Amino acid sequence: MRGKSLLRAAYETPFAAPIRLAHLSGSRVREASRTQKISQQNSFHLLTRHRLRELPGGRQSVCFILGAGASVNELTSRHFAQMSSEFSIGINSWVSHEFTPNVYSFEADGLAEAQSPEIIAMSRALAKKAQRRPHIGLLLLRPKRADLQHRMVDIPPIMRDRALMYGRYNLHSRSVSNLRQDLRSLLRAERRKPLRLPAVVDNGASVARMLTLSALMGFKKTVLVGVDLNSNNYFWTDSPSSSTNKDLARNYPRGSGVIHKTLSTVDRPFSNLFFVAELARALNEVFSLTTYVASRSSALAEDMPLYDWSGN
Repeated sequence: MRGKSLLRAAYETPFAAPIRLAHLSGSRVREASRTQKISQQNSFHLLTRHRLRELPGGRQSVCFILGAGASVNELTSRHFAQMSSEFSIGINSWVSHEFTPNVYSFEADGLAEAQSPEIIAMSRALAKKAQRRPHIGLLLLRPKRADLQHRMVDIPPIMRDRALMYGRYNLHSRSVSNLRQDLRSLLRAERRKPLRLPAVVDNGASVARMLTLSALMGFKKTVLVGVDLNSNNYFWTDSPSSSTNKDLARNYPRGSGVIHKTLSTVDRPFSNLFFVAELARALNEVFSLTTYVASRSSALAEDMPLYDWSGN
C-alpha cells in the first residue's frame, strides 16, 4: 500500500504532467475506438467536427444548455422567445418540456436490465417531437456495450440521420492544480485538431460534455439554464401546478431536497460543481468561450457571470 501511495504522489507532481497526458491520450484513443465500433454496430453516425457544425441552428451566436433545475421556473415567455432565436441543447428529461431546442442530448447507462421508466418516458416524448420537428439534432453518449442499446432512448427512424454518437474519458489526476493544467493541455490539443477522435473529456456530467462541444461548434457565449447543481428541487417538483410539470413529475419521479448526485466524489475525482467551473475557465482561456448562468440561484453563480437577457 505504501508503494502505491508513493507512486500516486509521484504521479500527481508537476514533473509527471507528460506522463498524465500520455495516459489521457491513450484513454482517448481507446474510447474513440470503442465508440466507433458501437456506433457502427448500432448504425449511428459518429460525431465529427463537420457533422457537429452542421447541426440545425448551429450558426447562431449564443448556445443555451438546458438542465432540469428549479431555476427553470424563473423563465418567462420573453426568455423562451430569446432562446428560440438562438441555439439550444436540451439535456435528457428536457425532451418532455414543451420548449423544443435545436438539439437533444441523451446518455445511456451500462445496466443489463429492461428499459427504465425514465428511458421509456423520454422515448415517448422524443417520438412526439419527431412528428412535429423531425430535423432536431441528437447527441448520444454511447452505451457501454453494443448490446445495451436498449438502455438508450429510442431514436425515431426519421431522426437517425441527425443522431451523432460520441464517447467520453475522465482525467486521471485527483489534484486540483493538475486539473487546471491538464484540462488546458487537453483543450489546446483539441483546438489544434478539433474532434479528430469522437470523445470528449468528462467528469460524469452531461453539462460538462455539452460545454466542450459548444466550444468546438465555435460559440463564444454559452448560457447554463436550469443547471443549478445544488439541493434544490427539479423544476417539475418545485412548481407542479402546470400540466407540463404534472406530466414530468409522473414520468420522472425523482426525490427532491437532496444533493445532486453529480456533486458526489464517490465515483469521480472531482465534484462537478468544481469541475464545471474549472472547465468553463479553461474553455474561456483556450477557445475564448464565456460561460454564463441564467439564474443567481444556481450554485455556479459564484464562479460565473449572470447572463444579461436584456442586453442581447
